[in-house]
Amino acid sequence: MQKKSILVVDDHNALRESLSDILTLRGYIVRSVTNGLDALAECNANLYDLVIIDIRMPGINGVESIRQIKDLLDYQPHFILISAYAVDVLREEALRLGVVGFFSKPLDMPRLIQTIEETLAE
Repeated sequence: MQKKSILVVDDHNALRESLSDILTLRGYIVRSVTNGLDALAECNANLYDLVIIDIRMPGINGVESIRQIKDLLDYQPHFILISAYAVDVLREEALRLGVVGFFSKPLDMPRLIQTIEETLAE
């Protein structure tokens, strides 16, 4: 079975690195970037099965990043949105864009892992 690839996008170094480490230990191929523009470039250069992206980052926010990634790519990765802030308007827009999950920080890691595994098992 081919390993699944995940892109982690978050401007907070500690969370990005710990999430990347956890997912790598679970057997995923993981890359990470710090902002939406880098996520666009990374998704354009490499194929990802899943993108885990923060909703609030410098530059373009997570929802706008998802919109641009979907418009840019010939393939469609799954998306999971994470946030430390209650941004209902952005959350609703993300759900309309087909995000498979929305997680508040601090992350419920067992629930997040379960969602990732269920999503990538499809």
